[in-house]
Amino acid sequence: MRMWGGSVALAYVAQSAVSATALAAVAFLSFRDNIALRNAAVTAAALVSTPYALDYDLVVLGLALEATNNLAIALGAWFPGKPGLDGLRIPGILQRIGLCYGFSAVLLAVTARRRPDGLFHVNLRAIATAIVVVLIGYWALLSFIPVPGYGAGRLDIAGNLPGYVDRMIFGVSHMWQYGNVAWGQPVFYDPEGILSTFPAATNCLFGVLAASFWRRSSDRAPLVVALSGAALIVLGLLVDPLFVINKRIWTSSFALLSSGVAAIALAAFGMAVRSATAVRLLTPLRVLGGNAILAFVIATLFGRLYGAPLLGTVDNRTSPAAWLDHAIQRFVGDPYIASLSCAIVVLTMVTLLLWPLHRRAIHFRL
Repeated sequence: MRMWGGSVALAYVAQSAVSATALAAVAFLSFRDNIALRNAAVTAAALVSTPYALDYDLVVLGLALEATNNLAIALGAWFPGKPGLDGLRIPGILQRIGLCYGFSAVLLAVTARRRPDGLFHVNLRAIATAIVVVLIGYWALLSFIPVPGYGAGRLDIAGNLPGYVDRMIFGVSHMWQYGNVAWGQPVFYDPEGILSTFPAATNCLFGVLAASFWRRSSDRAPLVVALSGAALIVLGLLVDPLFVINKRIWTSSFALLSSGVAAIALAAFGMAVRSATAVRLLTPLRVLGGNAILAFVIATLFGRLYGAPLLGTVDNRTSPAAWLDHAIQRFVGDPYIASLSCAIVVLTMVTLLLWPLHRRAIHFRL
C-alpha cells in the first residue's frame, strides 16, 4: 500500500482488514476435522497478519528459530516435542513482539491527530483508553467466558481460556511443549499464545506514553516516569486479589506490574546515562540493548546447540550443556549455582560477539 503511494494510516487499515480476514479463516477452519488444512491456515495467517513483510518480519524469523528447535530434537537433543514440522511451535517470543508492535502501530496510526503544521502527533487519550479497554476486557473474558469442561474464571494450567483458544487454533503439537502440569504430561497452554498477546501489547502502549512524555519534558521525565511506574506497581498489586498476577497468561495485573517495573528501570537508566562514568559501566548493557533482537537470535541458536549431543564418542554422546554443567559443579558443588554460572558464560559469549558491531555503530533495530 505504501509502495503504491498510500498513506501510513491507509496502509495500517488495509493491514488490519487482511489480519481480520485471516483470523476469521483460521477460526472457521479450527472447527474442521482436517488438521493439516488447519495448521496450514494458521501458518499462512501468521505470515500475512504482520505489517513487517517487507522489512523486519519478526514472525517469520520467530518461526525459523522455532524450526531450529525441531532440528536439535532430530539431532538427539533432550528437548520435548517432535523433530519434524508436525511439532513446529507456531507462537513464540519474536512472533509476540511483532504482533504487539503491529497492534500498537495500527492504533497509533489510526488515532493520530494532525497538527496545524501538517505533522501528526500521538493521541495520548486514545492510547490510554485502549490500555484500559484491553486490560478490563481481558479480565472479563477470563472471568466470565466458560471453558468447555472446566467452566469460567479458571486461571490454572489446564482450565484457562487463553490455553483453550490456542489448543483449538494451533493444536497441542504446535504449542510450547513445556506448557503442562508436569514433564511428559499433555500440553495445555502457550505463554506466547493469541489471546494473551493483547494484554502484552499494553506494555508497548505504556512505553508509548512514557516516550511521549520524555520527548516533551526530558528534564522532569525521569521523576514523573518513575512515580508513574510506582503507581502502576501498586495498582497491579491491588488488582492481584481480583485477577491474580500471572506472567504465563499475561494477566492484566501482571501487565500493570511489569509495565511499572519497566518504567522505573527506564527512569533509573535515564538518570544514569547523564554520568560519563555510569555510561562506561553500563557498556555491556548498551551492547546488548543496541542489538537486542540479534542477541536473542544468537542466544536461541546457542541454546539449540547447547542441548544437542555434539560431544563425546559415538557410544557415549553428551551435550555441551551437560559437559559444562558437570565441569562447573566439580568446583562449586551446588547445581543451582552451576546452572547460573552456565547462563553467565553464555551471556558473556553473546555480549563479546556483539561488541565489534557496537564499536562500529552497527545496530539491527526495529
